[in-house]
Amino acid sequence: MNKKIGWALIVALMVTGVALEPAWGVEKGFGLYGGMASHSSKGTINPGYLGAGLSFSYSSSGTSIGFDYQFPIGDSFSINPFLMSSSETGSGDLNPGTSVGHGIFGVEIRYWMSTVFLGFHVGNYSEVLINSQSSTSVGGAGTGFGATIGWDNGGGWFVSAQTDSASLIYADANVEMSGIRLQVGYHWY
Repeated sequence: MNKKIGWALIVALMVTGVALEPAWGVEKGFGLYGGMASHSSKGTINPGYLGAGLSFSYSSSGTSIGFDYQFPIGDSFSINPFLMSSSETGSGDLNPGTSVGHGIFGVEIRYWMSTVFLGFHVGNYSEVLINSQSSTSVGGAGTGFGATIGWDNGGGWFVSAQTDSASLIYADANVEMSGIRLQVGYHWY
């Protein structure tokens, strides 16, 4: 995952957003969406555990689903509590047969420029590593943040790109995770 690409998209949208018309009027409603997710993680094994100080890295990609509820704040802003989950196939310094699950419970503030929006979110992030060969799993959690750019057709359908960054704490390691999600969905207004 290349963070520079995600941030370049956000800056480009902000620059072009200056020429857009005023917001069409943010409406409240439940949203459901799905798409793809890709994450990369780097970590170090904590002192007191076998392999203390060793570094590792892995990546994963797969499908993502989520839902939110949009509350308007005037004509140009909304607040969107959300819950997302993804199921991904892992690679890198993971045992063969390991799948990765990611979850986010967070809240996003969106600024609307016509039918285009920019969002910033904070949340509780979780990650679970599941090895199908040994039937074992291990998980970590922590806080994180991210940004979203998107377009809503004014009739409910929307597309968005989201970046994420989080610090996850496992029992035996600390992990820095970054990710990107590309989504399509529908809001019932």
